[in-house]
This record gives sequence, structure tokens and C-alpha cells, in this order.
Amino acid sequence: MVRVRSTDTTEDCVTVSYVSETVPFVTHIMAPYLENKILRNVIDNLWKTYQYNQEYISFLLNTRTRDEFMEAAKKYSLTFRDVDAAGLYYQANVLLQALGQPLTSADLSLLLNVDPNIIENVMPPLLEYNGEETETDEQ
Repeated sequence: MVRVRSTDTTEDCVTVSYVSETVPFVTHIMAPYLENKILRNVIDNLWKTYQYNQEYISFLLNTRTRDEFMEAAKKYSLTFRDVDAAGLYYQANVLLQALGQPLTSADLSLLLNVDPNIIENVMPPLLEYNGEETETDEQ
């Protein structure tokens, strides 16, 4: 699909001039929204991880009982999200560009709340490019 600027018709020929293709145009407009959504999810994941860690520290310092900690752990623990490969690549690239430094699969797992095994299986080229060596590379 394209955004048509003008058309010209002659006997056997139709000439079309267009501004740009719709897909890149829409993608460019949607990028800030998608990046904002990704960063909001990252902040939410980090906040819940922080709260969980605070409860765990309190438990280790004996200011919380085991039952109180287990209740808090259920409240703040998260199940891994299901993400398709394309979405994972996009989200990881947003974070890599925002932070400007290499991230490991464990880092991405924490930030995106995705199983690190999925990250390592789906994204080896991206992880290698950003400086992480996977287990298969070391063997």
C-alpha cells in the first residue's frame, strides 16, 4: 500500500507518483508509542523485582516471618511473558539502544520478563553482536 501523490493517465500508460509506502510511514509514527510501552513494562518489572528483593532482605534480617515473606513473594513474583521472535528482537533493540551497552540474556530476561532460555535460543546473533558469548559459542 502506498500514499499516492498524483496520477497521470495517457492512452496506454498510467503514471503514479507516491510520497512513501504506508508500512514504513505507519511504523515510523508508531515507534514512539511502542518504545514507551516497552519502557513502561521494563519499569514495572524492575519495580516488582525491587519490592520482592526488599521483602526477601527483610526476611533474611528476621523482620518478616516465613509466612509473611511467602505471601509477599506470591504478590511480587511474575510468570515469564510469551513473546514472539520479532517482538523479542524489537524490544531487545529498544533496550540496547536506550542503554547503549551490551546486555546478557539474564539482563534482558530481568528487564523484559522473558525466559532467558528463549532469549538465548531466539536471539544468538543479537547477543553475540552485543558482546555476550552463549554456551554453544564456548564449546
